Amino acid sequence: MHDRRISALSTGDVVLLTGRKNVLAIGEIGVVLRNPAFAAALWRPEPGTCPWDNVYSLLHLAHTKIPYEDVWALDGFSVGDNFMGLRLLDPAKAASVLAGLRITTTTHGDGFAVGA
Repeated sequence: MHDRRISALSTGDVVLLTGRKNVLAIGEIGVVLRNPAFAAALWRPEPGTCPWDNVYSLLHLAHTKIPYEDVWALDGFSVGDNFMGLRLLDPAKAASVLAGLRITTTTHGDGFAVGA
């Protein structure tokens, strides 16, 4: 399932990196690749855990501190959502986030992921 989600990403797609009840960074996808050896070298999974195969680079990474409440207030989101894992947004939600958080892009991809 994770492979399928990663396969939907392409250069220019916007990514919000979340944690500690904030959007901590915003970037745009650069390169997406599936390379188990490279991924294992980056993350060195604990023995017995599922290894990661997918890697993507980020362009134009900007560190932020946007509270979840600002995202929850946008159309299509619910109070209490904690944005765990990789979530791909439909075009309407993506447009809501871009406009509501005043995010401008430089590579003009057509996708969007949050909580990545």
